[in-house]
Amino acid sequence: TFTEDALEEIADEALQRKTGARGLRAIIEKVMKRVMFEVPSMPEVTKCIVNRESMLSTGEPILKNEADQDIQLKS
Repeated sequence: TFTEDALEEIADEALQRKTGARGLRAIIEKVMKRVMFEVPSMPEVTKCIVNRESMLSTGEPILKNEADQDIQLKS
């Protein structure tokens, strides 16, 4: 799930890079790279939330389990 402020940050970055829609994939992959590799081996993760802080590289996407508790990525 992407929060509204994360989507705005993605759009702003695409505009700054002057890549438009073509650059959206690269922008999203930048923040999702670690999650894409680690979450498949973490069956307890049921939700991934990308917020503005995630997009600004000040945090990781928020991972949740079925009970809506936060889960940390493995080091």
